[in-house]
Amino acid sequence: MLQPKSAYRKVVLFLKSRDPEAERWTGPREPISPELLKTYGVDRVRRGSPESTLLDAGLRHDCVAIIAPAGSGKDDRGDDELALRVASRFGLKVVYKRGLLADLRAAHGPEELERMERAIAITAEGHNAVARATVAGVSERDVQTQLEYAFFAAGGTGLSYSSIVGSGPNGAVLHWDKNSRILQNGDVVVVDAAAEYGRYASDVTRTYPVSGHFTADQARVYRAVYQAQEDIFAAIKPGVSMAELQHVAEESLRRAGYLADFIHGFGHFVGLDVHDAGDTEKPIPVGAIFTVEPGVYLPAQGFGVRIEDEVLMTDHGYRMLTSSIPRNSRRWKRGLLAHANERGSRSAN
Repeated sequence: MLQPKSAYRKVVLFLKSRDPEAERWTGPREPISPELLKTYGVDRVRRGSPESTLLDAGLRHDCVAIIAPAGSGKDDRGDDELALRVASRFGLKVVYKRGLLADLRAAHGPEELERMERAIAITAEGHNAVARATVAGVSERDVQTQLEYAFFAAGGTGLSYSSIVGSGPNGAVLHWDKNSRILQNGDVVVVDAAAEYGRYASDVTRTYPVSGHFTADQARVYRAVYQAQEDIFAAIKPGVSMAELQHVAEESLRRAGYLADFIHGFGHFVGLDVHDAGDTEKPIPVGAIFTVEPGVYLPAQGFGVRIEDEVLMTDHGYRMLTSSIPRNSRRWKRGLLAHANERGSRSAN
């Protein structure tokens, strides 16, 4: 509960009451202490319902602001109902600021950025392991196991989301989650996996060729997705919105002939959640971190390609946060260049 007019109790955090029987199963919960105040950065921590505190605050305020996100239903929390009851009792004005928390979460401060960059550094260790693990004869689950082991060995505190390892036709499934197929020569493998650090998420996708090089069709699609990323990066300037960047992505893949096979948004905000809060129609705020992840999915041809990076919005444009994770290795580059040169020779003839 936020009380702007209170001198010493502007922010009061309410926690559930302790349950000794439940704690025997789940472990002891921390007692209220000065250390707990410091941990949460609030003025007071209390347990139980905030109703009596809110009623007391109603005597000293002339307005109640409801800031719970619009997606929070009545079954999730009783904040809205309680606030309206107090407002009615004291004749207070009610205002709705449902986008306030989303706006605050969309931009990150230095401490948050430090944690998110640490999460990305840990994620890089996992993708380094994947680059070595994507060989014929192993299963998607084997690859998942190696990359997640690398995450935790590097200091990760969790997974940002369930790891996706989609080889061959499974790479054309956006959120493939079975990770059961055996990798084969000629496959490309879409690996969408990232570590969490200190409750902050990261989000990275790379597409790896099992045999070390792409086929001509795979190379053509990879170039189109790579170019779509480059076009989006070039459009990231102060004042641009996520909606405008979505249009850039669509136009790039339209020119390449793959718009119909681009079945999702170009990116999303990242923070405490991997798909974090933020307004896609407003200018992207300085300090926001978001993904750039065009993809092309071709189930009829038995493969898909997605490349996903994270960028930080700055005063002058953006800073790439995931540049330590190669978007293509030297051996892939040789394959891409060979296919491009071959295509150029055919065009010349």
